[in-house]
Amino acid sequence: MKIVSRSEMLFLEEVMYQQGVSSNALIQRVGVALGERLAAMVQIPSTHNVAILVGPGNNGADGLAAALYLSDNGLSVHVYLCADKAHQDYELIRQLGYGIGYTDLVQNLPDNFEEEIGQFDIVVDAIFGISKPREIEGLIASVLKSVRASFTNDRRRFLVAVDIPSGMDADTGAVDDVTVPVTYTLAVGYPKRGCFLNPGYQYVGIIESLDIGLRSDVLDTIHSNLTGLEDFQSAGESLNLAADSHKGSKGHVLVIAGSFSYPGAAILAAKAAYRSGCGVVTLASPASIFPVIAGQLPEAIHLTYPDLMSDEATNEAITLVCNLEIGKYDSVVVGCGLGRGNFPSRFVNEVIHFFGKKGESIPIVVDADGLNCLAHIDSWWKNLERTLVLTPHPGEMGRLMNIPVEAVQRVRSDTAIALATKVNQTTVLKGAFTVVADVQGSTYVNPHANPVLATAGSGDVLAGLIASLLAQQLPELLAVRFGVYIHGEAGEYLRDRVGDRGVIASDIVEYLPRVINGLLV
Repeated sequence: MKIVSRSEMLFLEEVMYQQGVSSNALIQRVGVALGERLAAMVQIPSTHNVAILVGPGNNGADGLAAALYLSDNGLSVHVYLCADKAHQDYELIRQLGYGIGYTDLVQNLPDNFEEEIGQFDIVVDAIFGISKPREIEGLIASVLKSVRASFTNDRRRFLVAVDIPSGMDADTGAVDDVTVPVTYTLAVGYPKRGCFLNPGYQYVGIIESLDIGLRSDVLDTIHSNLTGLEDFQSAGESLNLAADSHKGSKGHVLVIAGSFSYPGAAILAAKAAYRSGCGVVTLASPASIFPVIAGQLPEAIHLTYPDLMSDEATNEAITLVCNLEIGKYDSVVVGCGLGRGNFPSRFVNEVIHFFGKKGESIPIVVDADGLNCLAHIDSWWKNLERTLVLTPHPGEMGRLMNIPVEAVQRVRSDTAIALATKVNQTTVLKGAFTVVADVQGSTYVNPHANPVLATAGSGDVLAGLIASLLAQQLPELLAVRFGVYIHGEAGEYLRDRVGDRGVIASDIVEYLPRVINGLLV
């Protein structure tokens, strides 16, 4: 599914008009699609009535059309007009008089409006849409403040935004002081860019799309995509296991990870690789942590090298890795918990270039301290005749691009594209709505934004998971996108069962088989 900017959405609507769809017909399409989704929500136990806040322009008209649909289908709905009738659809306003209760807030905003709106199980924000936002003040500011107050500490009710929450910029994700975080955002046609940018993504809740029949060749020129389960049908077919499968046929992952301070990173990456379906994992790690990790990973093949604490030790470690029989491995993970400094940086650089020259067909995932090491090597990518998978979090991305974290978060998709195309490497920018960028400049935004995954070691799990899918012979971009999606689904699974707090990375690892097998059914 595409993710569109304001101008792209307006252009797609203009194409529909040129194809003979009138503005009124388009509003009716949106109203029916919106009404159907709201009607489905009303079927949820303890959810019985709907209030729709209607503003000026097309967003308000969409809300009015949805109200008429709900009423025609026997559902309880009340409309609150938040703008002068002169700025709203006259015909839809006229039809409200036939059996639908409505309150003109322009004429009178009740003193107890917060209490009144709090009586509704579903409140729909159809005030402002994707038009260039302006500062919200006066009546509408008062309405939104009351709505926010009515939802404080009340998770039983739903607040639903039509297209985007009122006051949010569809392109930048900037929000007004009175913008209210919603439970659901029902995007008209396609989700908007701002929903996936900071701070917008903190306000949009669960994003769903309303199909209104937008079809155009123009969509082929839009390179920003929202990932969905339907994208992975071919992955399921590729990962089907034959009755005579054996450990060698399921892929062999080499994990080069860990240090005295971070033995857990090596354990998590290797366990995640196993739990994601590969047949064999070889774990190469410093000798000092072998006593710790060996008991945690009896299934792994263990290789040790000297701790990267001196030139001599680093040279010995490089020699050991570069003498490996690389044809045995189907993918490699480098970097989880390796540590930082001159010695680890030299080790990472030599190892990556060794595999780049000798193992052209072996996919390599570079994570965590592997990325931090690369960030200190000038033009590290220029002599690398192959693609890697880079999996930075915002801090690591900032170091790779030499920009502040705030700048990374402000334009996450653009930053991921900038790195991927600059260094010619597939890039995964982790965080809420993780962004995958390919070397052609297309992006694939993961639909999950989950605080459960914000825990130490979660990134190590993702690195091992992606490497495992690569070892199982999924094409690189598909493996990366599917790995990110699985990781997000595991977070959702744990959130439903445990809650937002207290989940650790080991929990994510343990649930990977259940999530993957569920997705492949």
